[in-house]
Amino acid sequence: MDHDDNIKGKQFEHICKWFLTNDPVYKRELRRVWLWDEWTGRWGGDAGIDLVAEDHTGNMWAIQAKAYDPAYRVTKRDVNKFLAESGREVFTYRMLIATSNLIDRIGERTVQDQEKRVTFFRLNDLQAADVDWPGSPMELRPTRPRRPARPQKHQRSAITKVLKGFESADRGQLIMACGTGKTLTALFIHEQLETTRTLVLVPSLSLLKQTLNAWRANCITEFASLPVCSDDTVANADDDVALLHTSDLGVPVTTDPADIAAFLSKRRGPRVVFATYQSSPQIAKAFALGRIPEFDLVIADEAHRCAGPVSSDFATVLDPAEIKAKRRLFMTATPRYFTGRVLKAAEESDFEYASMDDPKKFGIVFYRLGFGEAIERDLLTDYQVAIIGVDDATYRKWAENGALVTRDGVEVTDAATLAGQIGLAKAMRKYDLHRVISFHSRVKRARDFAACLPDVLAWMPARHRPRGRLWAAHTSGEMPAGDRYVLLQRLRRLEDADRGLLANARCLAEGVDVPTLDGVAFIDPRRSEVDIVQAVGRAIRLSADKTVGTIVIPVFIGNSNDPEVVLDSSAFKPVWDVIKALRSHDDQLGEELDELRRQLGRRGQRPRLPGKIHLDLPTRVGVDFARAFDVRLVEQTTATWEFWFGLLEQFIERHGHSRVPQSCTIDGYRLGTWINNQRRLEAADKLSADRRKRLEELRGWTWSARDDWWEDGFDELVAYVNRHGNSRVPQSYRTANGFQLGTWVQTQRNQFAESSFDLGRRRRLEELPGWAWNTRDARWEEGFHQLKRYGARPPKTYVTPEGYPLGKWAARQRQWRAEGTLSADRVRRLQKLPGWTWDAIHDARWEAGYDHLRVYVQEYGDALISQSYKAPDGYRLGAWVGQQRLKYRKNTLETDRVHRLEKVSGWQWTVVDKWPEGFARLEAYVERNGDALVPKSYVDERGYSLGSWVGTQRAYYRKGILAANREELLEGLPGWVWQAKSGPRRS
Repeated sequence: MDHDDNIKGKQFEHICKWFLTNDPVYKRELRRVWLWDEWTGRWGGDAGIDLVAEDHTGNMWAIQAKAYDPAYRVTKRDVNKFLAESGREVFTYRMLIATSNLIDRIGERTVQDQEKRVTFFRLNDLQAADVDWPGSPMELRPTRPRRPARPQKHQRSAITKVLKGFESADRGQLIMACGTGKTLTALFIHEQLETTRTLVLVPSLSLLKQTLNAWRANCITEFASLPVCSDDTVANADDDVALLHTSDLGVPVTTDPADIAAFLSKRRGPRVVFATYQSSPQIAKAFALGRIPEFDLVIADEAHRCAGPVSSDFATVLDPAEIKAKRRLFMTATPRYFTGRVLKAAEESDFEYASMDDPKKFGIVFYRLGFGEAIERDLLTDYQVAIIGVDDATYRKWAENGALVTRDGVEVTDAATLAGQIGLAKAMRKYDLHRVISFHSRVKRARDFAACLPDVLAWMPARHRPRGRLWAAHTSGEMPAGDRYVLLQRLRRLEDADRGLLANARCLAEGVDVPTLDGVAFIDPRRSEVDIVQAVGRAIRLSADKTVGTIVIPVFIGNSNDPEVVLDSSAFKPVWDVIKALRSHDDQLGEELDELRRQLGRRGQRPRLPGKIHLDLPTRVGVDFARAFDVRLVEQTTATWEFWFGLLEQFIERHGHSRVPQSCTIDGYRLGTWINNQRRLEAADKLSADRRKRLEELRGWTWSARDDWWEDGFDELVAYVNRHGNSRVPQSYRTANGFQLGTWVQTQRNQFAESSFDLGRRRRLEELPGWAWNTRDARWEEGFHQLKRYGARPPKTYVTPEGYPLGKWAARQRQWRAEGTLSADRVRRLQKLPGWTWDAIHDARWEAGYDHLRVYVQEYGDALISQSYKAPDGYRLGAWVGQQRLKYRKNTLETDRVHRLEKVSGWQWTVVDKWPEGFARLEAYVERNGDALVPKSYVDERGYSLGSWVGTQRAYYRKGILAANREELLEGLPGWVWQAKSGPRRS
């Protein structure tokens, strides 16, 4: 612009008109814009009003445009004339546009206290506007709108999951890490649903402004907007909140329920209400006026703020009776949960708390994108944690040539603060950090830290302090927005320094976007997990020249020689808090830490910390401290449950199952007691689903101690079967390890008798050899087993080598069958045994015949025995053999006897014609004796009754039944006669 102030002023007026007609927010807000001289309603020359605009509701805006030096601080005197002139009734809203970010407190208060609202549009607002500024005032031509942002891959996934979720639910959660585009994702969901009425809730005016601008700049479908907020509702939200005033928003706002109702019911086309949570009761009041259509979609951003007392303004959106809506989407990077203990205490105090794991209030999680996954997908920069230890001896040695004093000359006594300054300086040097934001518990501590840091650097050794020039300052929520912006801009640009530090208590944790920021330092932060994660989110946003974001935690190490004493001190509390907060939002880090805790349980070894956690200790601190620190960090940032789970895994490695005896203790840890506690928690429905699942996946896990006892007993019974071949356990039997297996077996039988036995267990037991459900059955099975082992025909007095009276047992079975008391199944099983018979006497006689038959076959080589044959001991073997053949023909011979006889060499069931045999013996006789005169009683050397055979032939002849051919054969023998008396007799 021109150097002449008058010309420059006119040029800036034209620039402002161009801006208001091309900016994506204002070109949708304003219908027409005039220079003062162009407006037909003017009442004279320029008297402080430079431009006039009309918005889409017909309201008129008065606008002043001032081209100040950027360093100029606007005063009350500068705005008085404009405020006076624009106070006329024709104007509804007023806007001051200036090329400075600064306004003095009186001027700011004057602007804020106006009954007719005024907005102050600063230099940073102009710089942040989504327009392509022309090169000079001579090039003020309409510009083509920038192409709206379109969903990235991860946002498309989120949109799909949310839309799918809304098909079956009216509320749900969208969890996305800081810096991954929640704001635009919400816009895309709003457009995909083609909503007519949408409500967007945010916790602060700064976020409201950012969200409104982002939606306006990137929307495809035009919408009318209504900001609902006020200064009062945000002023005391929390300590050191980065406050804006409604005068900083740049657009008219309201809290009037009637205005809200009219906007929702009378305006046409898509409408979006942008509101702070603190003003949400005003929206509820608008619904109370009646006849207002419900919202198609409510988007609750930073929804962790809704968790807590349901009576708070922040929880108004949870109540469908207060704010009516078809769908509610709760978005955050840091979901907030309350433990059962907190919820119970609140209930006992007659308070109701909302926790984000309550699906009735917040719905289920439709989509989740955590820190770890966002880093893996290159949506965020990876991070590292630098824990810098500083001890008293170190800093006093460094300060020998200087005094440990503040700027006021007071000797330093706060060792922790000094350790924080030294630790941060060392970290900036070691990790080459250029832009760092530090967080403190109070604004005063942030101010003092930044103010004293240069003095500390002055006496630190050069090799430990940051290279180059360091700029340090502090900011707070109480500062005017313009002043905060100037400080942030200086941190971004580092115009006259090489490195920068901006200290604060909390106001920079949320809604601050400095992508080039490469470090955050927790000096003495608050311990809120949400605050920590939000702060870390500042350091891991993507930037072209940044590969890692560094989280610095300086700690003061006391003089004690006992590491445990030092680690117990409060100085290390921020370390534990920060790591716990990180692990809750970085699944990979959480899994690594949990695994280390389990390793402590499995092996008790020193854990090796994850690669992104670095420990820098003074040289005097030994290895023992470092080891103790590693263990303590794992213990403090993981659940003790993981340690016990590791102990259980150790037990499984040793024993092959997870059935831990109640008395089991490992290295002094009562693992059996812990197992019982898990079972009690599960029974009371107080064990998390994840832990339940992990336990159930273990080998042999059961939820009942009795189930464990049963499995132990079954394993012992299987081992018994493997050793003894059967499951017939004596009732008094104990295993080598003392397990009362006999008692266990009897217990199973008793429970079976009560009809309360598990079907699967019954099947497993019945598959074991010899299993029986009662003692009588068991004794019978024992006898049956012995019978199969030693033979089915024991003598009545037979006793096995082990002392079992098998003969008596077999006799009892025969007796019971005869009495009709032996079950059909047992009868069947006995009859299937080779050699079994029900008649013991008959059986003994048969065995005697069988034994004689085997002797005969062994002596003569065949089983061709004449019916009249008698053994040398007088046994009528021929008759016995004939009897077997007869029974066989009648099908009354037992199967096993059939098999045994058929195995005898030469045995035949059908009797072969014996006449040829007799004739052959007779011929042999004739050859020896010269004639066929055989004495009637003659028996040959093989016992053949040849005399009887000859007599039989003569008898057949007399009866006329002897075949003619046989007659001829006999008569052809020398000396044959048909009458025995007619021939000579031979003795």
